[in-house]
Amino acid sequence: LFTDGDADFSSSVNVLDVQALLLFTFKEFNVNPFNFTAANLYTDEIINVQDVVRLVNLLLAQEVSIPIES
Repeated sequence: LFTDGDADFSSSVNVLDVQALLLFTFKEFNVNPFNFTAANLYTDEIINVQDVVRLVNLLLAQEVSIPIES
């Protein structure tokens, strides 16, 4: 199984997935594997800027845990 947005099969969704998705969108992605199903967040069977926007929104909605130094 995979997580929605995990375009690079890293088992986590982060900015590297945005990078992979952008590169794939502009036909510049040359690293395998690419998780088309996880990256197709707009679920229209086409990878385009709509999927990038959804992935960025997904990342922005994630709760971030930042350790506080005392």
